[in-house]
Amino acid sequence: MRYRTDSSPRVAQILKDGDDEWYTLITPYDVEFIKYFKGIVSWKRRKWDTERKLWTFAPEYLLQVYYYCKDCFEDVIGDPYVTAKLKEKLQAVKEGDSYGIMHLKNTAPDWLVEKVYKILLTDDRSECRHPDKGGDVQKAIELNMAMDKIKQRKIT
Repeated sequence: MRYRTDSSPRVAQILKDGDDEWYTLITPYDVEFIKYFKGIVSWKRRKWDTERKLWTFAPEYLLQVYYYCKDCFEDVIGDPYVTAKLKEKLQAVKEGDSYGIMHLKNTAPDWLVEKVYKILLTDDRSECRHPDKGGDVQKAIELNMAMDKIKQRKIT
């Protein structure tokens, strides 16, 4: 958890928004969180519901929003549909080819894997560039998970 301003429990809820494919996000009011949320979810793919005082966002941002909520709040609650979708997306990322994501063969030496990882995170032309530098959050998550998977394989 990154920060906490009061003693009340800080819980985020991600729910399926009716028949629509979009998701609903209910969180405690937090200026920093809202600023970052607006930064990762395109203005065309998010809506503020003034009547219900909650955000709705497009399905392609589910994983990014979930990870950021997990970082900012004590708990993230999702209905069964959202939980199933999150598991499905996480499994797809986990099953992906770790070396393929980094454009390497599985025989690549450790020093080359480290070098390519750093280049992909920092290069302006890379689609896996770090989100703080304007990169795609989903691609950066996939790259980090691939690197973790490679490191775990080397240890065992």
